[in-house]
Order: sequence, then structure tokens, then C-alpha cells
Amino acid sequence: MAENEFRITDSTHGAQFWQIPVPKGIVRDEKFPNVQAELTLWDLAGQSDYRLVHQLFLDNTDVALLLFDCSDPNEPFRGVPYWAKVLMKHAPSHVIKLLVSARCDVSPVTVDQQQINEILAKYELTRHFITSAKEGDGVEALFQHILKSIPWDKLPRTTTPRLFQVIREFLLEQKESGETLISMPVIQKEIAQRYTERPASQAEIDTGISLLQARGFIHRLDPRADMTLILMRPELINQYASSIIQAARKHPVGIGAVPERDVLIGNLPFSGFERLPQEQEMIVLEATDSSVLYQMWRRGKKSQSH
Repeated sequence: MAENEFRITDSTHGAQFWQIPVPKGIVRDEKFPNVQAELTLWDLAGQSDYRLVHQLFLDNTDVALLLFDCSDPNEPFRGVPYWAKVLMKHAPSHVIKLLVSARCDVSPVTVDQQQINEILAKYELTRHFITSAKEGDGVEALFQHILKSIPWDKLPRTTTPRLFQVIREFLLEQKESGETLISMPVIQKEIAQRYTERPASQAEIDTGISLLQARGFIHRLDPRADMTLILMRPELINQYASSIIQAARKHPVGIGAVPERDVLIGNLPFSGFERLPQEQEMIVLEATDSSVLYQMWRRGKKSQSH
């Protein structure tokens, strides 16, 4: 769906994401004829060890695809009840939930339509799709349904001046070239060379970075008061956080904890993704540790308010 091609991959560890441009004409606005839209597609690992972290990232979900193994004779809808419940609790009220049979080329649907209809009704899912990434079956139909179902006119809109486009263009170039961390002085220097209309203030640059972070492009890190770094692979925060959760679950005496020092120095059995070089990893681990603690505190406060 994201790259219009099929590649053999291992199971997702933590999360991966892609930016998908929305075709022109999908979003119509007479007041703003040049409006542009993008989709951020998150692939969240289904393993139970990742679930605690994933719940922290569902606040801005517009469409949720609940994939299931349609050939499992014992529990074909395993995982669907959990995700439906979590989405009901944490996602916006307008979220569209779709039931998706994946890999139908190797896992033909063995459940009957009555069972599918019962699941749709029980968990307030909108529709069922049968897909095969390898063969391409059903993928385009699913994508078109997503585009038509999102309430574009009700989503927040942002006016993006020329400066924002310059910041976005530079950071995406760095992202595509494989850069992981970029310092603020490097960004400031590059923006000054590309944006010659007038000097850009730090507040304007910070605003542009905040907008890109909100869209899932990047993640801002402030390891020290005098240092700001931009993480070009924000999914690493999720992947490292998930590994921390796994390490806590596997504590030898079963107390569900992990020493903070082991987190900060990377003394954990990280697996499922390529680790960063040690110097960069320590910076990301510190941010991950703080981010997870803050998000869990925020989620607790949110639950108390309800």
C-alpha cells in the first residue's frame, strides 16, 4: 500500500511507518484550492510485548486496519477484540475500523460470512476486506476506501508558508539519504542558505520542526539544555521502548522492572532491529526512557480525568 510493491519481510518489531501522498482532488476546499494532504501509515507489531507502548500512539488515528489470520482454524480473530477495545478507549471518536484478511494467497479465508458479520457488529467495525500484498489482490480497493472514508473536512489544517516547505524539504532529503541524527546548528546553516528572503528566526524553525514531528516525520531530542538533535527515524523511539518493555517482562525474578542504568547504557537484549552506534544510541535511549515515562504518566492522568 505504501510503496506499491511487494517485499518479503520478517515480522514487524516495534513499529514502522511510511508517508503516503494523497492524490489531488481527494480533499476539496473552495477557500483553499491548493490544500495538500498526506497519510502516515503506522505498522504496529501484533506481539503482546509491544502492546503497552503502542497504546501511547493511537490518539490521532483516523483509520485502523485490524489484520487477522483468516486461515487459523482455532482462533482466526485472535487480537481483534484487544485492538478494538484499545481503539475505543484511546482513538478519536471518528476513527474508522476495518477488518482485513491478510495474505489470502497463502491463507485462504476459512471463516464464513456469518462469523465475519458477527465480528463486524460486535466490535463496531465498518467493513471486511480480503487482501494479498504479494498478488496485489484487494490492496487498491482497501486504499481507495480509506481515502474516501476519512473525514478530511473535519481534520485540522495548517497553513504552511515557504519557510516550512524549505525545512521539510531539507529534512526529508536527509531522511532519504540515511541520516539518523542532525544537530540544530546544521539545520540553521542549511536553512539560511536555502531561505534567502529574510533571516529565519529560531521560533519559526522550531514551529516547522514541531509540525513535522506531529506528522510522524521526525522526533526532536533535547539531551542537554545547549543541544537539540533531530531524530530522522522516529520509529526507533517505539522500537527501543518496546525492547525495554520486553526486558522488564522477562526480569529473572518476575518483578516486571528493569534498572534505569541498564536502559541508559544500552545493557539490554535489543532485538528485531538494527541498533544505532553507541554514541547515538545513548542519546536515543535517554529520550526513549523519558518519553515512555511521560507518556505513561499522561495516559494515567487522562484515565483519571474520565
